[in-house]
Amino acid sequence: MLASKWSRFARQGAHAAAHHAVNGNARLSSNCEVPCLLDQAASLVDADPDSAALMLEGVVMAIVEQWYGAQDLALPDRQCLLADLQARAMPLAHRVRLALRAPHARARLNHARALVAVARGDAVSSACQHALPQRLEWPRR
Repeated sequence: MLASKWSRFARQGAHAAAHHAVNGNARLSSNCEVPCLLDQAASLVDADPDSAALMLEGVVMAIVEQWYGAQDLALPDRQCLLADLQARAMPLAHRVRLALRAPHARARLNHARALVAVARGDAVSSACQHALPQRLEWPRR
């Protein structure tokens, strides 16, 4: 029973994150979506780390998509995304790479949380920030 609840929960969250990762023109419907998905992934990390890691991959792409939208920039093609991000915001590109390359779901979660802070313009400590605001405010450049 508990396993089926977790897998249904993971599928729902992964579906929402994947929708935003696949549809390059879609904007997140609310600023609460990223923190909510991060909370869902955090609750899955121990019970189903693979589902959490898959969900976080979509969340990382949703954060990048939302950042580009806040800058009034079009999201580049997947093949050019990291190079474009590197040219525009090197610290953000670095955090995206760390989040996508993290070998474990918990590390990916920590990097995704730090990515949110960097995208918002906050300073990130070496221990990574774990608390997220209720609403994400993206600075305009």
